[in-house]
Amino acid sequence: MNITYRSATPDDALAVSELARELFPDACPHFIPVDAIEEFNDDKLNETVFAEFLDQSERMIINLAQGEDGKLLGYTLLDTQPDPAELLDTVDKNSAYLSKFYVHPDARGTGVAHELMDRVVDDAQQAGFASIFLGTNIYNERANAFYAKNGFEIVGERIFPFAPGIDCTDYVRARVL
Repeated sequence: MNITYRSATPDDALAVSELARELFPDACPHFIPVDAIEEFNDDKLNETVFAEFLDQSERMIINLAQGEDGKLLGYTLLDTQPDPAELLDTVDKNSAYLSKFYVHPDARGTGVAHELMDRVVDDAQQAGFASIFLGTNIYNERANAFYAKNGFEIVGERIFPFAPGIDCTDYVRARVL
């Protein structure tokens, strides 16, 4: 499999949104109703949202993995100006926030995730951060295993307000660079 890794451009907003909407349900716990996932996708992972992220290239760093056929196989979003409310007391204040990290099932087990993680770490180091933090649902076993394998330690928990009346618990993980 020939994979190209690159930074996203404003022209990628629709394709990244489509990939995000396709992959996000994989990260959701079993108790989230399908209509709540669809509403989340419509509100938080639409083309306009990604276009806004891409317009903030000084803040939002989006990396892509793309197959030779042009299909996007993965993406990451590193926020270099995280909301202070996201930082738990246990997270270094000089941390970048890994907001999104998704790999298509067709590319799992091929090394795409590890290459994307290397790029996230490089981006955070080049921007001068001491660490990276993220949140992932406590029931997302695959993601939690991957992050642990890549040096992200659990430093706390947070409540993620998924939808009105639906809260999820996330592990907050951090990796010192």
